[in-house]
Amino acid sequence: MKKWIILWVILWVCLCGMYGIYEIYGDETHGSAKIEIKKSFSGKSKIFLETVAGECTIKKNTGETIEVQYLSSSKGKANEPIFSGTDEELRLNEKNFISMLSKSSWIIQAPENTIIFISTVTGDISVSGMKKKTDIRTISGKIIANEMDGVTELNAVSGNIDAENITGKTNFFVGNGKLIIKNISGIIGIKTLQGVIEAENLNGKVSARMPNGNFRLKSCQGSFEIKTASGEIWATDTKITGNSYFRNASGDIQVTLGAPPTGDLTLDSAAG
Repeated sequence: MKKWIILWVILWVCLCGMYGIYEIYGDETHGSAKIEIKKSFSGKSKIFLETVAGECTIKKNTGETIEVQYLSSSKGKANEPIFSGTDEELRLNEKNFISMLSKSSWIIQAPENTIIFISTVTGDISVSGMKKKTDIRTISGKIIANEMDGVTELNAVSGNIDAENITGKTNFFVGNGKLIIKNISGIIGIKTLQGVIEAENLNGKVSARMPNGNFRLKSCQGSFEIKTASGEIWATDTKITGNSYFRNASGDIQVTLGAPPTGDLTLDSAAG
């Protein structure tokens, strides 16, 4: 009798455990969960968004309100959005559940003078049309930026960055990935740990620091301070309009001018 009681207890525990697992992850019986929420906010000058794996899209709203759409689907319990903040700030976050095949996304339309701060771990971020200050950071997601002005900060630790049509003051950081930039003007700062940089039609003051990586510039003009410890620097159709230098501790430097320089130009390669 005791043996049967023990067996029933073991069976009951196993069933409860299985039910708990399926309750978290979902199955054909419990199905999938979906959430769609739309909210409108007025009087907010700043947006702070933090998410783990959710995708984010920020674009200009021609109106004066901030429109937020949140979508979440999961094979189990879906993630839930969190809305908070102050009279001037809108803070967005989400409650994450352990779930297989989960997916969430934020779609935000905001006035072009809204200050934007976005941080993700693996989620991709797309931003366009912002004109004041935008700070985008991700660990391994991809950043796409277009039609920006003002102060723009784009940081990806191991993801890639694609940016074009940006004016003002722009800083790029790529830890270990690829940076592709086109039609960027103003004050431009670039820092990488290692990776590849492809730049086309830069115009302004350009500074770049790369411990290890290759830098390709095409049809760029302005003043340049380019320095790398190991890698190669190629610049074609370059127009020098201010004192500039290209320095490489270990690697080749090739600079082809598109017009006679109007500032001092220094090429310095210790071993290359």
